[in-house]
Amino acid sequence: MGDWDRALAICSEVLDDDRSSPLHRMVAHEESGLIGALRGDRRRARAPLRHAAAFGRSNEIFGLEVGATWGMAMAAVLDGDEAGARHAVSTMVERCLAKEEWHYALPALRWAATYLAERGDREGVARCHRLLAGAATQNSTAKVLSALAHASGELGAAYGDPAQASTQFGRAVDLLHGITAPFERGLSQLRRGTALAVQGDRSAAIETITSAYRTARHLGAKPLMRSCATALAQMGEQVDRRLGRLAARSLDPAGLTRREREVLRLLAGGRTNRQIAQELFLSTRTVDMHVRNLLGKLGCSSRVVGARRAAELGLIDLPARPPEVRQ
Repeated sequence: MGDWDRALAICSEVLDDDRSSPLHRMVAHEESGLIGALRGDRRRARAPLRHAAAFGRSNEIFGLEVGATWGMAMAAVLDGDEAGARHAVSTMVERCLAKEEWHYALPALRWAATYLAERGDREGVARCHRLLAGAATQNSTAKVLSALAHASGELGAAYGDPAQASTQFGRAVDLLHGITAPFERGLSQLRRGTALAVQGDRSAAIETITSAYRTARHLGAKPLMRSCATALAQMGEQVDRRLGRLAARSLDPAGLTRREREVLRLLAGGRTNRQIAQELFLSTRTVDMHVRNLLGKLGCSSRVVGARRAAELGLIDLPARPPEVRQ
C-alpha cells in the first residue's frame, strides 16, 4: 500500500523479538529486503532476500519465494549483473508457471514484463502476458486485469506499436483507480509516458512521467525515480526544471553529488584523505565523510574497489597501468 516505512518498522520489531517464529522472521527478511531493493539499497537487500528465497522454496511458501526472487532480480540490476538479473527473472517466471498461486506474483510480473521489454526480449514478455492472461480467466479482479494490461502494453512496446502500448498502459493505470498500489501505478505511468513520447504527444508524456516521478519520490523508490528522470532527459527536457535538482542528480548512476565526484576523482588518483582535503580546501574530517558516503553509494568497502566500481559505471577513467618490464 506504499507505507514502506511502517512496514520496515514492523519487520524490525519481528526480527528483534526472540519469540518470532522462523517463518515470521523470514517474512520480515523478505519484506525488508524487497523494500530495500525497490529503494535502491542493494547492499542491505541481498542477504535477507537470498535467505528468504531459499526458505520459501524449500518450504513451498510461494508468496515468500516469489517476492524474494523479484527482489534479487532488482538487486542484480542495480549491481549491473545482467546475467544474475536474467536468471532471477527466468526462475521467477518458471516458478509462476508451475504454481497456481499467481496472485502473489502480480507486482513482480508487472516489473518483469517491463524488464524484459526494455531488453527486447519479446518471447519473455509474451510468456509474462500468457501467464497473466491465464490468471485473468480464473480471477478478473481489477488488479489482475491491470497487470495484464501492463503486460499487453509491453508487448506493444516490444513490437514497435506505441499507440497500442500507450492505450494498454493507460488502461493499466485506470484499472488501479481506487486501489492503493502506488508502485504498480507509478511503473505503468512511466511506461505510458515513454510510449506517448514515441507517439509524439510530448505534453501528455511529460505530465504522465512527472506524475510517476512524484509517486516514486513519495515512496523513496530511487530506481523508479531515476528511470523517470532518464525518460525526460532522453526527450531533451531539462530534468532539474521539470523535477528538481535531486532528480537531475539521480541521472548519475551512483547518485553522487558534485563534491563526491571531485573527491572520487582524487581518490582514484591515489591521493590520501589529507591530500584531498588540502587540494579541495576542506577539512580532513569532511573528506572522511565524503569518502564514506561515496563508497556507500557505490556499494563498496574499500577505496580500491570503489575506484574500480566507479570506472565500470563510467564515472571516472582509471589511469592506465604502465607496461610491465620483463627482466
